[in-house]
Amino acid sequence: MTRRRSLAGGAAAAVVVLAAAAAAAFLSLLDGAAALHLCTDRLFNDTQGRHSDGLPHLNQAEEATWMGLLPRRAGPRDELDWLALYRSITRGGGDVGGEPAGFLSPASLHDVRVDPYGANMYWQGQQTNLEYLLYLDPDRLTWTFRQQAKLPTVGEPYGGWEAPDGQLRGHFTGHYLSAAAHMWASTHNDALREKMTKVVDILYSCQKKMNTGYLSAYPESMFDAYDELAEAWSPYYTIHKFILHVRHDPKRLVDEIKISSNEETCATYNLLKVSRNLFRWTKEGKYTDHYERLLINGIMGNQRGKEPGVMIYFLPMGPGRSKSISGMPTSGLPPKNPGGWGNANATFWCCYGTGIESFSKLGDSIYFLEEGEIPGLYIIQYIPSTFDWKAAGLTVKQQAKPLSSTDSHFEVSIFISSKGDARPANVNVRIPSWTSVDGAIATLNGQKLNLTSAGDFLSVTKLWGDDTLSLKFPITLRTEPIKDDRPEYSSIQAVLFGPHLLAGLTHGNQTVKTSNDSNSGLTPGVWEVNATHAAAAVAVWVTPVSQSLNSQLVTLTQRDGDAQAAAAFVLSVSIADGALTMQESPVAGSDACVHATFRAYHSPSGASAIDAATGRLQGRDVALEPFDRPGMAVTDALSVGRPGPATRFNAVAGLDGLPGTVSLELATRPGCFVAAPTTAYLAGAKAQVSCRKPTAAGGGEDDDDTAFRRAASFTQAAPLRLYHPLSFSATGTDRNFLLEPLQSLQDEFYTVYFNVLTK
Repeated sequence: MTRRRSLAGGAAAAVVVLAAAAAAAFLSLLDGAAALHLCTDRLFNDTQGRHSDGLPHLNQAEEATWMGLLPRRAGPRDELDWLALYRSITRGGGDVGGEPAGFLSPASLHDVRVDPYGANMYWQGQQTNLEYLLYLDPDRLTWTFRQQAKLPTVGEPYGGWEAPDGQLRGHFTGHYLSAAAHMWASTHNDALREKMTKVVDILYSCQKKMNTGYLSAYPESMFDAYDELAEAWSPYYTIHKFILHVRHDPKRLVDEIKISSNEETCATYNLLKVSRNLFRWTKEGKYTDHYERLLINGIMGNQRGKEPGVMIYFLPMGPGRSKSISGMPTSGLPPKNPGGWGNANATFWCCYGTGIESFSKLGDSIYFLEEGEIPGLYIIQYIPSTFDWKAAGLTVKQQAKPLSSTDSHFEVSIFISSKGDARPANVNVRIPSWTSVDGAIATLNGQKLNLTSAGDFLSVTKLWGDDTLSLKFPITLRTEPIKDDRPEYSSIQAVLFGPHLLAGLTHGNQTVKTSNDSNSGLTPGVWEVNATHAAAAVAVWVTPVSQSLNSQLVTLTQRDGDAQAAAAFVLSVSIADGALTMQESPVAGSDACVHATFRAYHSPSGASAIDAATGRLQGRDVALEPFDRPGMAVTDALSVGRPGPATRFNAVAGLDGLPGTVSLELATRPGCFVAAPTTAYLAGAKAQVSCRKPTAAGGGEDDDDTAFRRAASFTQAAPLRLYHPLSFSATGTDRNFLLEPLQSLQDEFYTVYFNVLTK
């Protein structure tokens, strides 16, 4: 028990270290090194001093705890190396904020501002995260700390992993300290500073009350329970989160994408740190490409649109998956386990902690500095931003032109201006590995520059004034095989547009063809697409969807039997069999929005069936293309098939005579219309073909058939879904697919990897 108590004490001390480190980081970002020491002095009593090097060493037993982890058979030399490693970690080379010679330093977040240019996803993600940090209540964040310290609690505790009975309670507060520090440095939002200061004040009062130096939201006995193999979740995790998502064979990933609990946001967060540091140490461009790819595809889509505090734990990569149910097994989950989108007040998973940190420091890996007689700057990410380069007396501002699927180049402009005290400086801009220097254009004030190679840097040294560096990088489609070295899976590939991973909107409910012996090991849900084997031919079977087609999108609604009824229904394509059904009006961002949106065009010309002047759906030979099935159309059997005579309708004024309604007459059966059930119906009821009835005299139409006219009339509404600027159409064997960036999706079901058949 003595040894266990010692280890627990060391780990418990680490709780103090980490909590104070986060708080110290916050105050350090506010007022510099002096504030850092002020914070540590406040959180720790006089017996927990510092080393003479001026760095905060917050617990005198840390080295002993570290040395206790050394293997038993280690010799004196091993002990020396082990201690040296520890001290190199804790002291960082001697000077606070200093870097070893030759290493790059990240630009301070105080000097970088992510700009809203082009309403880019980085700025929007930062703003959404800022809203969440401002929303969180310091009293609720520290509720369990006060409870542990036997101080009066204020308000109600948060739920999820921060609940008072949770064994990881308190971990999110540590993440909040770091996230708030980074966000304040990134924005200088005074309201956030006040909240963070209050959290630190409360933690100080808790530690002062306990008067032992211990600071946590749970008792020290939790460590003893863990060490005795009793019931305890993971107190050491709460002390410090390690990356544990490396348990899979990196060369056998086909089996792993079938599950919904991949990839973990925390793993991506930590891999970003690895890539960032490897670049700082080596200056090799491959690490910047890795960073960009992780950031865009693994982080930026982890918020649910602009909803503060709604994030995911897992980003599923398998066929027919959705972020909305990520991590959820078919049997369900205990209430505190991760699954789908989280809740701003009742989740607080580990990935919430790393999530708020990621979106608080989006500006920390754009600009890197190199010391020297001529100061150097590396620009490794093309994110609209402004950097105050103090060492060179310059202001650097970059703008990236919003990208669309029809673009052939990715365009960036970098404006470098002098603040009056400029000096010669070296600027290095990244040439991404996903581009080609063949067709790339780089100019300085209109004068062409020579480029080296993809994955390298363009370097310019000069006395900068009011200069403009313009870059145009070719951007193309390509496929990449899954990381699986088994020959039978060589055809499983992902589609990318530059650094953007594209996902096909699909529930993945179709099996592959078993007649293909080379793919006999594949399982249902991996979609087939037709393609030639050469990557250069991807553009043959994947084509851009123009943004102009958004003007052709429409959603058709109806109310259950009564125009004044509260419940609105929408005409939708059934997930199960592709039939037209009536569904309840969906929530924005949900998968149902996809299936209730159609592209209306005249067949076979492709011209819009929505009148530009009136905005009304009208005209003959109208085709309705399901949003997620480009190149397909609704048939006169009210299912989905290939375009042809059976997929044409005549759009006429609504038979109910009400303004704003439209009726769809089958071109193959005049007098017959698409109609909802003529009686009250439940969501999921199938649409039907209804025809006008002849009058009793047999010589006309029964215009008094109110139920029929109402059932065959739909209100034309704004589309529930729009094409993303980076939308593409992929040709499949049995159907086509709409491809969109993985990061842009919310509740939609999608497939990332496709079985690409060769001709």
